Order: sequence, then structure tokens, then C-alpha cells
Amino acid sequence: MAQQETNASHAHGHSMPVSLSLEHVSPVTRLLEKRKQMLQVQEALDAQKEEYARKEELFKRREENLRKKDLELQEALVLFNKFLKENESKRRRAEARASEELKKRLKWEKQIQVHRATVAALREKCNKLKTAVARNEKYEKFLEKTQDQYAAHFEEIASIIARYATLKATNSEMISIQESLLAKNERLRIEFGEYKKKQYTTALSLNNDVASLSRQLEEAIRKTNEVEEWMIQREKEESDEQRIATQIVLATDNLYTRCKRVLSGIRRPGATRLSSKQKSTMDPVSILKEETCWKLAEIQTYLTDFRDITQSIHAETATQQQQAQALAAMQANHEWSMERARQRAKDHHHRHHGSGSGSGGGGHGSMAYGSAMMTATAHTSSIDIAGAASSSFSHSHSSTHSHDISRSSQNSSQIYNKT
Repeated sequence: MAQQETNASHAHGHSMPVSLSLEHVSPVTRLLEKRKQMLQVQEALDAQKEEYARKEELFKRREENLRKKDLELQEALVLFNKFLKENESKRRRAEARASEELKKRLKWEKQIQVHRATVAALREKCNKLKTAVARNEKYEKFLEKTQDQYAAHFEEIASIIARYATLKATNSEMISIQESLLAKNERLRIEFGEYKKKQYTTALSLNNDVASLSRQLEEAIRKTNEVEEWMIQREKEESDEQRIATQIVLATDNLYTRCKRVLSGIRRPGATRLSSKQKSTMDPVSILKEETCWKLAEIQTYLTDFRDITQSIHAETATQQQQAQALAAMQANHEWSMERARQRAKDHHHRHHGSGSGSGGGGHGSMAYGSAMMTATAHTSSIDIAGAASSSFSHSHSSTHSHDISRSSQNSSQIYNKT
């Protein structure tokens, strides 16, 4: 039925008005056509509303049916749950009853096993007692014979047993005392051994301490001897230093006296000497030290000037020697050049005369010889000019250096006088 209603709704949906092409028609026709389409659309909407109302009614009926079926299913589910709960409670009660029965059975089985073990133990004990009775019958007979034989000492068998118990207890006591004494003896022996070891260790430790202290004593004696030797050596070094210092002071005074004798009229800048006021606030050793240092500074200044003068003299001497060596080398070169020119001229002359080339050849040879001699003469003149120039340069350099030295001395004197 629902399928038929759905098909009908599809059929109505397909019967909707179709719009026509109204491009080439009049406005009135177009208006009429629009009204017709509007009516068709309204009819289609009414049909759809009716279809919708019909479907809504159908859905309501189906919903009511589903609600009734759901209630029936819920009631059936409640009944089924109740049935399951009752079966579960019955199953639990049955399992609990079965578990209790099983526990009871196991308990009774254990009690049966315990009673059987007890019965077996009692039977075994009874058998042992029977065996002991059979084994001790001979002792009973022996005790009866002994009591009959020593009736004066033992009135009955119980007295013999009591005497035996007393002796046994005494024997046990003596054995325990002996064991305690043996244990005490062993303990004392062990303690004595440990004490001996301890005393031996102590003796070794004391011997080691004695040896260590002996070594320390020897080391202290050695160090004392070394200190004494060092002190003796130090005293010797101090005496040597004092002697050397005295020699230095005396040598300084001697050198200063000689320098002062040489430079008696010249004042030189240097370290200032101690004044009388400064000497009054100082000890003699410090005064001697300062005076010696001042004198050494004066001596150093004198020696520095003397060294500079000596070096300048040596430098001038070396320069003159170098100039003389250069002049000698130039003269030797000149002589060798002259000799070579003469030899070349002679060879050239002999070669031209030997060839017989006539007067023209002789004239040419004479011209070559004259040219060679002129070259040698020019070379000699150049060497003489170079020697003269060198001598003049040496003389001018020497005079200039002497002038510079004298001017430096004058400036130094002026500075010393100003100071």
C-alpha cells in the first residue's frame, strides 16, 4: 500500500505544468498563459498537500503499530529476564549445595585418613611395646635375682631402679661438667693462642716502631750534621763574601782614585753623592754600599767614554787601511793594464812588419801603437786622479771626524759645566 501511494506521488509530481516558449506572442496571450500556469501550479500544490496529509496519516498508523510492538517486546523481555534470574538463582543454590557437599566429603575423607593413620600408629606402638616387654623380661628377671642376692641393700626392685636412676643422673651430671670443663679448656686454649698472637704482633709492632724511631734518630743526626756543615759552609761563604766585598771596595777606591786623577778637572753628570745629612740617618754598611755604588757609576762612565774613544780610533784606522788596500789594488790593476797594452802594441807592430804590407801598412801599425799607448796613458791618468781623490777624501773625512770629535768634546764640557 505504501508502495502504491509512493508511485501515485511520483505520478502527480511528473504532471507539473511545463513552461512554453513565449518569445513571439502578445502580452495578453503571455498573461493568459502565465495565469494558466499559475492555476496548474496551484492544483499541483493542492495535490501535493493532499498526498502529504495522506502520508502523514499513514506514518502515524505505522508509528502506533511500532509503539505497540515495542511495548509487547519490552513485556516479553521483562518476563525473559525474570526467567533468567530465577534460573540463575536456582543454579547458584545448586552450585552452593554441591560445593558444600564436596567440602563435607573432603573433610570426612581427611578425617578418615587421619583416623586410619592414628590407628596404624597405635598398632605400631603396641607392637613396639610388646617387643620391648619381651626384650625387657630378662632384665626383670635379672633385677629379681639381684634383689634376692642383695636383700640387705635393696628391699625391692624399685630401690635398685632408684639407685640406677641416681647413678645415671650423677653420671650425666659428671659428663656435663666434664664437657663444660673441656669446652672451657678449649676456650682458654684458643684465648691463650690469640693472646700469644696478639703479644707477638705487639712485639713486632714495637720492634718496627723502635727500628723506625732509630731510622728517624739517624735521619735527625744526619740532618743535624748537614745543618752544622751548612752553617760552617755558610760562615765560610759569608767570610769569603765579606773578603770579596772588602776587595771590591778597595779595588773600587783604587780605580776611582785613578779615574779621579785622570779626570780631576772635569765634572760629569751622574748619580748624586750622599750628603752629610743623609749619611747621619744611615748605618755605616749602607753608607759604604751607597758610596761604592756611586764610585762604580763614575768608573762605568769613565770606561764607557774610554771605550767610545778607542772604538772611534780603531774605526778610523780600519778606514785608512781599507783605503790603502783599495789604492794598492788599483795601482796593481794599472800596472797589469799597462803591461798588457804594451804587449798588445808590440804584437800588433811585429805582425804588421812581418806581413810586408808596405809603408801604408807601417803607418797603420804606428797609428795602432800610438792609440794603445794613449789608452794606457789615459788609464794611468784616471788611476792617478782616483788615488788623489781618494787621498783627498780620506784627508777631508779624517779632518771632518776630528772636527766632530772636538766639537762633541766641547759640547760635553759645556753640558758638564752647566750641570
